[in-house]
Amino acid sequence: ICLFLELLQFSHMVGGLILTGQLLELASIPLIRRYVTPHVKNILEVIDQQNPIFTLFPVLSFAFLAYYGVQRIYLVSTFIPLVFCAVLIAFTYYLIAISIAHTKHQQQLEKQLALQRDHYRNLNDSITTAKTTRHDLHHHLAILLEFLGKNDASAAQEYLNRLSHSFDDSVIPTVCCNQAADALICHYVKVARQQDIILTTKLHIPENPGIDDLDLCIIIGNCLENALEACTKISSLGPRVIEISAIIAKGHLVIKVVNSYNGLVSQQNDGSLSSEKGDGHGIGLASVKTIAAKYQGQCSISFDQHFFNVIVSLKLPQITAAYKTFNIAG
Repeated sequence: ICLFLELLQFSHMVGGLILTGQLLELASIPLIRRYVTPHVKNILEVIDQQNPIFTLFPVLSFAFLAYYGVQRIYLVSTFIPLVFCAVLIAFTYYLIAISIAHTKHQQQLEKQLALQRDHYRNLNDSITTAKTTRHDLHHHLAILLEFLGKNDASAAQEYLNRLSHSFDDSVIPTVCCNQAADALICHYVKVARQQDIILTTKLHIPENPGIDDLDLCIIIGNCLENALEACTKISSLGPRVIEISAIIAKGHLVIKVVNSYNGLVSQQNDGSLSSEKGDGHGIGLASVKTIAAKYQGQCSISFDQHFFNVIVSLKLPQITAAYKTFNIAG
């Protein structure tokens, strides 16, 4: 396009616009590396699986460029198709960007629904177990009364010990009022137990805090996933603990995740910090920062030799914040 503009303007090649075009192409390389490369996999999935018609746009653009690029006829009639090709390519990237955003949104929704189904399944199992236990309780009480009636305290004590060990202590309780966050956190509590990681919760998240459930789950999910990954890198001799807390203070929902780690901190390309090496952690925290900014909040990271801290604040709607603060204070 710069070549055609130069010849149309000056009737011969002076090199200025061509050099400008080349400099623009060179300047785009770091932008492509930073903003496009991490999404190449998603772009390919979108093209291959959801929108195969997208492949038509680059092919059509290439055909136009190849045809008019060798014509050596520098007229407005040949310049217009080249501009059309550029617009077509830009429109292609726009469609792909929309599809990627839609795909990621659907994936998050499906993940959230799967976690909720898992949580409800656990609750249903717990209810069934509780019904069975209550049904058998009067039998256990009868046996204990029989031992006590015979003044056989040692036998009663032994039976109580056996009875206490027979109860399943792996049931995951409800951790907060918000159903989506509760299902997600309970899932990670279960995963942490399976990996011998101590995960404690202290959460005051209302049922409807005025924050989209999907955004809330993205923040909590990324923070806990990163914390679990960091704990798995700790040797068996080191502490493997995670603590997640949430409170409402000064009109903000403040979520804090503290986890132990191996003491190694890596810096991402954008300057953000991560308690592990690899791309996944940095991308996850970048998503958390983006959502925090969406709600006029912030995401801060701090660490020492043993613990990694992530604090996320989200501004609540004024009415919701005042109402919830009043309820908590009351």
